[in-house]
Amino acid sequence: MSVDGRWLVFVSQTLPAGAKGEAFDRVLLRDRVSGELREASVDQLGMPLTQSSADPAISGNGQSVAFVDGEGQMQIYSAGLGRTQGSVSSDPLGNPGNGPSAAPALNADGTVVVFESAATNLGPADGNGSIPDIYSRNLSSGQIQLLSQRPEGGPLDGPSESPTVSADGRVVAFHSSAA
Repeated sequence: MSVDGRWLVFVSQTLPAGAKGEAFDRVLLRDRVSGELREASVDQLGMPLTQSSADPAISGNGQSVAFVDGEGQMQIYSAGLGRTQGSVSSDPLGNPGNGPSAAPALNADGTVVVFESAATNLGPADGNGSIPDIYSRNLSSGQIQLLSQRPEGGPLDGPSESPTVSADGRVVAFHSSAA
């Protein structure tokens, strides 16, 4: 839910309007003031995705929604644009992550997303293989950063999960099983 309680994000198993067949999980955004219901699990053109989506998180201002699409990629829906911005669990060149991502969290204005990922191609510093790591992506600059590292900069030897980010996007906390 957004900080002011106006916007609510959730997953519901529904069929697209007029469709027949099997229902799947969709990420929905409800404006609790107007009653409007929007689908957030859409592509870069604003068209509904054709696979289940999961794990939604909403920014404090309610204008950005992070979720995981059916390919395990982290997507960001912009309420102002009515579409996603493309995968944010991608390498600096825009190539999709080669492993699943999960557990997104957004800062207050939706400019920073943190998430866990088992992908090994999101940056050069990932030296622990497919053990889940925590990443931060600045959505304004596109910069991605591996956060779950040893103090001296080496890879952790255990999984990291459940990230959370401060309102200003500068502080991140997460759980790690690393020794």
